[in-house]
Amino acid sequence: MHFRFIIRMKLALIMTTCAVMNVSANVFSQQKVSLDVQKTKLSKVLKMIEEQSDYYFVYNSTNENLNKEVSVNANNTKVLDVLAKLFNKSGLVYSVSKEGLVVVSQQQQVAVAGVVTDDKGNPLAGATVRVKGTAVGRATDINGRFTIDAATGNTLIISFAGYTSQEVAVTKEGDLKIVLLEDNRMLNEVVVTALGMKKEKRSLGYSVTQVAGESLTTARENNVMNSLVGKVAGLDISSTSGGAGAASNVTIRGVSSLNQTNQPLYVINGIPMESKPVGIGNANSKGNSGSQWDNAPDLGDAIGNINPDDIESISVLKGAAASALYGSRAKAGVILITTKSGKGNSIDFNSNLVAEQIIDNTNWQTVYGQGANGEKPTTQAGAAQVGGSSWGAKLDGSPVVQFDGVSRPYSLQKGNLDRFYRTGSTWTNTLALNKSFDGGSIRLSGTDVNNRSVVPNSGLKRQSFNLVGLFEPLKGLTIDARYNMILEQVKNRPMVSDGAGNANYNVMFLPTSINVNDLKPWKDGNGKEVLYNSGNVYATNPWFAANEFINNTNRDRSIASVTAKYTMGNGLFVQGRAGRDGYTDHYKNVLPSGTGYYENGKIAEQETKFADINTDVLVGKSFTFGDYTLTPNLGASYRNTKIRQTTNLGTDFAIFGVYNILNAKNKSVAYLESESETQSTYGTLEFAYKDVAYLTGSLRSDWFSTLATPGVDNKLISVDPP
Repeated sequence: MHFRFIIRMKLALIMTTCAVMNVSANVFSQQKVSLDVQKTKLSKVLKMIEEQSDYYFVYNSTNENLNKEVSVNANNTKVLDVLAKLFNKSGLVYSVSKEGLVVVSQQQQVAVAGVVTDDKGNPLAGATVRVKGTAVGRATDINGRFTIDAATGNTLIISFAGYTSQEVAVTKEGDLKIVLLEDNRMLNEVVVTALGMKKEKRSLGYSVTQVAGESLTTARENNVMNSLVGKVAGLDISSTSGGAGAASNVTIRGVSSLNQTNQPLYVINGIPMESKPVGIGNANSKGNSGSQWDNAPDLGDAIGNINPDDIESISVLKGAAASALYGSRAKAGVILITTKSGKGNSIDFNSNLVAEQIIDNTNWQTVYGQGANGEKPTTQAGAAQVGGSSWGAKLDGSPVVQFDGVSRPYSLQKGNLDRFYRTGSTWTNTLALNKSFDGGSIRLSGTDVNNRSVVPNSGLKRQSFNLVGLFEPLKGLTIDARYNMILEQVKNRPMVSDGAGNANYNVMFLPTSINVNDLKPWKDGNGKEVLYNSGNVYATNPWFAANEFINNTNRDRSIASVTAKYTMGNGLFVQGRAGRDGYTDHYKNVLPSGTGYYENGKIAEQETKFADINTDVLVGKSFTFGDYTLTPNLGASYRNTKIRQTTNLGTDFAIFGVYNILNAKNKSVAYLESESETQSTYGTLEFAYKDVAYLTGSLRSDWFSTLATPGVDNKLISVDPP
């Protein structure tokens, strides 16, 4: 009897538990909410559902799809039904547990292929296909076809110059056929061209791409040119691994010269700007990007000083016809930069913080450890002798002596790059004051950039001040005056050459069984470098290279320009312009005392003063004869460039660790001074018929002081036929 009672109690308990679980599940599935939201972020709508129900959502807050705006109207509707509407074509998937936990994740991507044509069925080669809200984009091939990875629910934006952009939702894997229609409004788009002249894009016989300044500050870069990556067809931009303030290699439509610079000419507000890098023995046109033996840091370029917050627009002129009016300096193309001017009455403040982390793309072998010929090191001297080799015995975890005499497990040491590099950051603060009044406007801005490099003991600070005044003192007369002051300090620019003094190189190629943290401390009791590879003393301890080597630069720069333009009642205009770009660079390089490959140490201190003055005058007028328009422009320019450079070199410090040129036992001084002039005349002639057909030609003649021969007219003439 007692036994039957126990059995009945157990059955009752099991049935009660099942009923409670069923009721609990039913409670969640039957919960309802009421929502009426318009264009609200998806993440915020999910929080509203949490507040009205017992559901709880888990997701990655960095997922861009959660920032999409949605609209939903639900009145006492089941939560599960609301979720089905919210996540439809969102690029996200979700799962609901019995306890009401909703896990939201990214939908798996699929390969989407398709073709882009015009309304006549002709393929549009070079059309841009981009996943909305991301940086993922592709260009169509010569047949108008494309392939791109996207998630179901993502939106593709298809665009092509002269055509209306179209948005297409990704629904499933398969071919898409997109037809773009002509946009007559875009045919009248006005762009900035050579000499700062504004023209309708349809009237140009060459390619010009204009980028708005706002797009340059979405994802900030220390060098503004890196922000143009992927925004201009035919523009190839690659930054060196030189850390903060490094130069960028910019080429337009490929290499234009085998032995001269391939960098474009930069023109700021109509004034050409010199962007040559500077430094000891630095003849590299791309900045000191390094080679096997040069053992030098990247000292940056001039364009990297420009503050992206002050840029209104950037125009890229492609091809010889586009840049002919700037002469031989523009043989590799021209990049025109127009800075902002005062608009309205306002105070604008912008603060931006960007975090940076390195990406470890290494794929080294992970089977064998430090050593050579399939053998482990057996002595401290033997371990130091093969300090850079990873072809010892197979990794087995057994204790093996290392370069410092300490025995450590002979096992794989993954993550050396993450242990050496740190999370970098760039904090940018900009304050701009705008004031408009009768007859003009003024804009004053100040920007502070503070960069903490991913490389230890390295970083950049930059302060920029920009003053712009636009005035119209008389009818038809406009005056544009601009002044930009830049102060930049870069601490410990890393080497970008071979192993000597290069922290980046040596941490990358450490043996598989060596932990980079075991290379600390990087100095012994006498202050000398702790070598981990005595077989190659030029393989500098990466901690020693980062913390003891000195490669500091300071730049004081000013860019000033004044433009006056007078337009008469009959359309004839006369324009005069003058500008000066000048900077003083201070560079200090120290190879510290105790360095493995040169124990006595070296020092170099260099000062470079640069001044570039450009002036020009331009006259032009349009003449109309019925359906025909003839527009001639005539101009002349003058350029004067001065460079003075003093370099103090010293070797063998008398007192260990005192890094002053006076402490060097052996000293030498080098001095360089140069001055050059260029005088030019040029002209353009444009013929138009009903604003439909255009014929354009240009002619320029240059006289160079560097080619001057007494009694000989040495002008160089460049002609660009229509």
